[in-house]
Amino acid sequence: MFRITIKCKVNKPSRLCPGDTIGVVSPGGPLNPVRLQRLDLGINYLRQKGYQIIEGQYVREQTGYFAGTDQQRAADLNDMLRNKDVRAIFCSRGGYGVTRLFDQIDFDAARRDPKIIIGYSDVTALSLALFRQCRLLTFSGPLVAMELFDVQQQTSAAMWDVLSGAMPTFNANLAFNDWQRISPGVADGILLGGCLSMISPLLGTRFAPSFKNAILLLEDIGEDLYKIDRLFSHLKNAGILFQVNGIVLGHFVDLVPDTNKNPVEFDDIISYYCSRLQIPVISNFPYGHIPVKYTLPIGCRVRLDAGAGTIQLLEPGVI
Repeated sequence: MFRITIKCKVNKPSRLCPGDTIGVVSPGGPLNPVRLQRLDLGINYLRQKGYQIIEGQYVREQTGYFAGTDQQRAADLNDMLRNKDVRAIFCSRGGYGVTRLFDQIDFDAARRDPKIIIGYSDVTALSLALFRQCRLLTFSGPLVAMELFDVQQQTSAAMWDVLSGAMPTFNANLAFNDWQRISPGVADGILLGGCLSMISPLLGTRFAPSFKNAILLLEDIGEDLYKIDRLFSHLKNAGILFQVNGIVLGHFVDLVPDTNKNPVEFDDIISYYCSRLQIPVISNFPYGHIPVKYTLPIGCRVRLDAGAGTIQLLEPGVI
């Protein structure tokens, strides 16, 4: 089976070049003392790569489980979106808090001056909202205080390749990675998704993009297994699983197992929701809350080949 999708215009940022300015923000959770040290190391890494760095005014703040108040986090993000010198916005970490900023984000600024925005986990919500509101292509990739402080070579190389305009074919068949083909096939589509627990709350809001004919990307961390089941049930009942052309499951890590009699396993959930969809589906793709992963352009046209375990970019993520 081969599925295709119609091309649609996407706002792409300019490719990132040494000497450009990168803004660093904390739109979600705060940085504890260890992560603050890692933030400094991550920023030094970016400087060593030849980039100028502007820190958000409130990037190191903490208000409960947020990196400052909603107003402070939104102000930092909007400052970077409006600053013509800033060509990329790197997020420090995920956590929680992005969805509380949606009514304060300057989407017009993001539309007027497209720039690279990179992060994952909680940043999934920001990426999908920007795609819905601005058709802005963003990047699901490393966080400054989570990976870039001691980044793996494969992770680093994949990130810089994509941000500089390369069109790689991402292969799940890495030496360390035990990927699986759930259903065979080849399909084209717009790559959309990210952290599963951040996608579900967007459905039914004006910040969720259309997933029709998309290649759906999913991963997560630290959830109870029954909650993963609930989230997949939501995708099914909302019609999302029947709209997409293919599904790429990244790594679902540190899940809390079912300890009941005759326990349900993660693979049981995936089989129940995905195996009968008659679309290509792969799992354990090198993506998610893991140290070695690909940086994936959200909003980019891709080709999923479930037989080969590959995602091929059909266009560059930058101009």
